[in-house]
Amino acid sequence: MTDVAYSRAEALVRTEANFFHNLAAHNSYRDAGMEKYEILATLDIKSSLSSEIMI
Repeated sequence: MTDVAYSRAEALVRTEANFFHNLAAHNSYRDAGMEKYEILATLDIKSSLSSEIMI
């Protein structure tokens, strides 16, 4: 397996793991009867300007 193929596979696994983690969190909120929640984002030196604009 090439380094590129390995990094693409690694990215896919991370993406899918995050999807299911977020889905589980969403289902937990729904099951608890929560209708709203607040997202808190903290920008640091590694955050890009485009990330700052989105918030």
